[in-house]
Amino acid sequence: MKAHVISLPHRQDRRDAMDAQCHRLGIEPIYFEATNGKVAFASSDPRPLMQGHFGCLDSHKRLLESIKGTAPYHFILEDDAVLHEEFMNVNLTWMPLEV
Repeated sequence: MKAHVISLPHRQDRRDAMDAQCHRLGIEPIYFEATNGKVAFASSDPRPLMQGHFGCLDSHKRLLESIKGTAPYHFILEDDAVLHEEFMNVNLTWMPLEV
């Protein structure tokens, strides 16, 4: 199974942790460059937390736009997700694993 992973390019620590989780569970991560809200939205809102929220929203929006119509299902994660050891044992019959 492949997973789209939203991640800031400079957060190699998070990518390394996600790579380890994915490898353990047999998931192939496909990294998507997240929007750095503190850069992209610095002038629209002085509050760093809101800038991060805007960056997150923009990242998801851009990813969804980029994969729209390419497959019936997509598995999307953020780079700080923690996947349970039994994750792949969950009934995923609704989602073909070759996606």
